[in-house]
Amino acid sequence: MSNLVLNGEYRALLGLRDTERGIKYIKDFFQDNLAKELNLQRVSAPLFLRKGSGINDDLNGVEAKAAFKIKDDSYSDAECLFSLAKWKRMVLADYGFGQGEGLYTDMNAIRPDEECLDNLHSAYVDQWDWERVLGEQERTLEFLKVIVRKIYDVLKRTEAVVDAKYLHVEPMLPEEITFIHSEDLLEMYPDLDARERENRITKERGAVFVIGIGGELADKTVHDGRAPDYDDWTTPTGGGRAGLNGDILLWYPLLDRAMEISSMGIRVDREAMLRQLEIRGVPERKEMAWHRRLLDGGLPLSVGGGIGQSRLCMYFLRKLHVGEVHASVWPEEMAQRCRPADKVSPCSTVLRRPQSALVWPTPYCEYPYFLRACLHPMLPRMKGKSRIQFSAPRLLSVSLLGNMRVTIYLTLGKIEVSFGRSSASCIRAANGPMN
Repeated sequence: MSNLVLNGEYRALLGLRDTERGIKYIKDFFQDNLAKELNLQRVSAPLFLRKGSGINDDLNGVEAKAAFKIKDDSYSDAECLFSLAKWKRMVLADYGFGQGEGLYTDMNAIRPDEECLDNLHSAYVDQWDWERVLGEQERTLEFLKVIVRKIYDVLKRTEAVVDAKYLHVEPMLPEEITFIHSEDLLEMYPDLDARERENRITKERGAVFVIGIGGELADKTVHDGRAPDYDDWTTPTGGGRAGLNGDILLWYPLLDRAMEISSMGIRVDREAMLRQLEIRGVPERKEMAWHRRLLDGGLPLSVGGGIGQSRLCMYFLRKLHVGEVHASVWPEEMAQRCRPADKVSPCSTVLRRPQSALVWPTPYCEYPYFLRACLHPMLPRMKGKSRIQFSAPRLLSVSLLGNMRVTIYLTLGKIEVSFGRSSASCIRAANGPMN
């Protein structure tokens, strides 16, 4: 609990019931858009697996799993999930997913060995686990970056619609996400540890994807631990660098630190897994059923990862503690320190909602939420500008009532908006560029 951050000036922007509505809205919007962007189908996932199957993940290989016995199965041992990285790849094969197709699911895990329960860390973990089939030619760093940018575009869209519907505050996500290798971070900040390096670069750039997590760096350390049998963190990528995996980090000013939103990567092929099992000193795992299936060619090449649901809700709803967006068990001392005097929120000292700097024209409130979401972040910046380019959903061509006309059209994954004078009003569906 030593990392707990409390801010006496913090007041929740939303009350308890509006927070619950916001959580559902974020989860529905994000998963629907993620599925469309990556061509994913939702599937059902287990809460626990049979012990010894090799399917459950080991994270860093030392964390204890929550386990129990099943009475009507000869008291066989089962263990709760850490994540679904290997299970998803098996399902891709069993369900017959083809190249360019994939799945996502809700993953709920218990991690009793969480080292420090604080604003971001809980014994309960909820995330979207996703996995997509690759072709051999797609096992490259450049293709991984394509996937990361698609996910980041969905993050941008989600921030826009949540801001318009609930918060009306300045967006925090930068226009683009920055890519940097963990080895380059070490060279840039040799006197800082891995977490301090993440904080330094993420505070500077706003959103960062740190590449190559799990392999040994020049100083004989690893940036962070990774299991040897799902992410590929050893395949060379050029320039003396290795690794086809990484983490998405977002700067979170409420906590003055980087927030890891996603851990993901291109998964091991036969050669990478054997190599990484040797590096970690566990070559015997190749005899487990899941590992034998991979070695025998029974699993497809894939890319996948997990995206934290509660952390995403916490970020977009501007919450100080993850306990404000999900239910878990917390140390009593923490619960007491976080409980406000007015008991409005069970795990927060609750930021007075700032007055909006915007005065909306009356017709604005009548437009659909997705149009408001698109327009809202731009209006404060319109003065003196005739053209603004930004990331947003694929939307419409629109003209507003009054003396302002807005034309929206698609260009290479971006949306450009032109402003002018018009008294016409229309909303038209668009499948491509419109003027």
